[in-house]
Amino acid sequence: MIFQHTWQQVLDGTKTQTRRLVKPYQTLEVDENYYPDGVYEWKSGGGARTVYLVGNTYAVQPGRGQRAVGRIRITGLRREDVREISDEDVKGEGFSSGDEFLKAWVSMHDKDVTIDNRNHAIWKQAKVTTYMEPLEHGLPSRPADRYDAWVIEFELVKEAQS
Repeated sequence: MIFQHTWQQVLDGTKTQTRRLVKPYQTLEVDENYYPDGVYEWKSGGGARTVYLVGNTYAVQPGRGQRAVGRIRITGLRREDVREISDEDVKGEGFSSGDEFLKAWVSMHDKDVTIDNRNHAIWKQAKVTTYMEPLEHGLPSRPADRYDAWVIEFELVKEAQS
């Protein structure tokens, strides 16, 4: 699993959660009679590919194609709109404030938005009118699919050997 900007926080234990954008055809299954607790991506012809599975371990990578610097075990999964992140979960993500977390999320998943130095989100629609919302309002008018995320709770199980 890639933690490009936060891998060091994973290793030092200050990051115990990550949020990943929900993609089309992905669902959270929690009926152990059919599938172990996890996120699955369903194929058009039937069958599923496992994306995240509670109890499994995953490599911690600082970037795509880079060597693992540690391993984590997923301890919990759920789905949420990141604009509704709690203060406790902000800390689990390794951030000191909700605004700091939202700035990072916007920079990765809603590139049409920029955040000014007064914590206002600014974007254009139809390339004509500029819209502005205080970041503390949580960007309610932005498209929901850019903020729909899997919440992955984890624990560090092993640091990579040098």
